[in-house]
Amino acid sequence: METATVPSGLAPDQQDRRNEIVAAAASVVAEEGLASCTVRRIAGATPFTRNTIHANFEDTDDLTGETITPADLTGATRAAGPAAQEGRPGGR
Repeated sequence: METATVPSGLAPDQQDRRNEIVAAAASVVAEEGLASCTVRRIAGATPFTRNTIHANFEDTDDLTGETITPADLTGATRAAGPAAQEGRPGGR
């Protein structure tokens, strides 16, 4: 996965915090799937509170938008095989 894109004008410590949160979100997605990527779960994987995460990201979509790139989704679809590419569960 790529390094998070940080909005310009942030202090270096805030950039580091955002990057750590994005890395934790990426870990949650990799281990448990996108549906498990909640602010509560991400906070449990970091030293930060949910309030800190909300202060750095508008919502879970904002956070996962920095965590998962279109290339990640393309690779996941390709790895899942033809059934996933066609949107058919279980290849039926």
